[in-house]
Amino acid sequence: MNRLTDAEQAMVKRLESKASRQAPLDKENLAYYLGKQRIQFLGLRLRDEWIRQAFPLTWCRTLVNVIVERQQVQRLLRRGNFSEDKNLREAWDASDMDSQMYRLATDLAIYGRCYISVAMSAEQRPRIQAEPVSAMTVVTDALGNTEAAMRRFWDDDLREVRRVVYFPDYTLIFGERANGEPERIEHGLGRVPVVMAVMGDIDGSRQGTAVFEPIKRIADTSAETMLNARVALETVASPQKVFIDAVNEVVDEDGNPVSVFEAFYDSVLTVFSGEQDAGSGKTRQADVKQLAGADMTGFFKTIEMLGQQASSASGLPMRMLGHVTANPPSEMTVRGEESRLVRMVDNYNASLGAALGWALGIDERLRSGLWPDDGSIDVSWRDPGTPTVAQQADALTKYVQTGMMSKRSALEELGWSDSRIDREMQRMEEEAEPLGYLGRDPAPIEHVVEAEVVEDE
Repeated sequence: MNRLTDAEQAMVKRLESKASRQAPLDKENLAYYLGKQRIQFLGLRLRDEWIRQAFPLTWCRTLVNVIVERQQVQRLLRRGNFSEDKNLREAWDASDMDSQMYRLATDLAIYGRCYISVAMSAEQRPRIQAEPVSAMTVVTDALGNTEAAMRRFWDDDLREVRRVVYFPDYTLIFGERANGEPERIEHGLGRVPVVMAVMGDIDGSRQGTAVFEPIKRIADTSAETMLNARVALETVASPQKVFIDAVNEVVDEDGNPVSVFEAFYDSVLTVFSGEQDAGSGKTRQADVKQLAGADMTGFFKTIEMLGQQASSASGLPMRMLGHVTANPPSEMTVRGEESRLVRMVDNYNASLGAALGWALGIDERLRSGLWPDDGSIDVSWRDPGTPTVAQQADALTKYVQTGMMSKRSALEELGWSDSRIDREMQRMEEEAEPLGYLGRDPAPIEHVVEAEVVEDE
């Protein structure tokens, strides 16, 4: 019998409760990333056809994509080594981590956390897997150590069909057996084989904070402003009209009676004169006045002001939020305005790199049976700044010429792989010889044949 103990039942309830608490905020963050801002106030009566025409400025998605695109793993190192570890690279490639990095980095930016699981595959090889945030829940203690994790699986109709609960020494699988009892798999790792990376853990709840949390309400206001501008644009195409001495009866172009307000933006209107004046006996003639079209300048200035506030809150340069000037920025200007963004990407790399190091440690334990030292696996990242080739080449050249940096270190700063650096260093050694390949000593002659000189008589 594999019935749950009291402690296991209590832990499963904790996991379910935490999953239900996290779900609403996760759905909200995903909606903001997809550009589905909330429009609550326009200063006008909200109409369904207007809401369908909303044009959100996807600043939240832009911020996430800019960060993720700059997170590129360069090397997998061990403590004390300066060249990439081949075993770590093999484990990385075996799990196709290059293709999974985008999902991990995107989840960390959208939800403030991401999950990595490590398990044996059907081929009995360790497999590192990026898990979806909506399906994974982790419970930690006061020190941040993982106590248990739960992974849920759904079918096409969003019905839960399988559940996996991870504990430090075993795993419980629900849904595989007809009697409802879980299947217990002993792994004896002593650690939960699930790693979580967290960013923005302000209150210590280990839930994380979305990178675009400071600009959520700014995004809502920008969407409302754009929709107001969309409505005002209708008055430019068809200016507003004023009815004088007209009865409350209007027909459309097909002759069907419609409300004045329903036909407000129609280009073709038929109006009827009012009733006969009792005093003069004359019928009041209907008159239609046309107002001037809307001035769009205020909307443009508002959008620009909101973009400046979003840039200040998020660290994104204004040019990434749609503010383009006639003169492109110089290389020094680009590096200067991206200083906050680069530092933010470094922080995200530190959090995700630590989680990747722990996951690679679990992978090594499953492969070799031995745990690596804690913190001994390091992930090296490429420079997240916008590449400025001329400036970087000039700085590296000066470093090498003044002896502050070796040639190999300069090539590493360029983001080259170890194999390419080795090939380039060998070529530089060959070119340093006076005649290159021709300057090498010829193969030694093993046998020398002595000959006599015969003079002609």
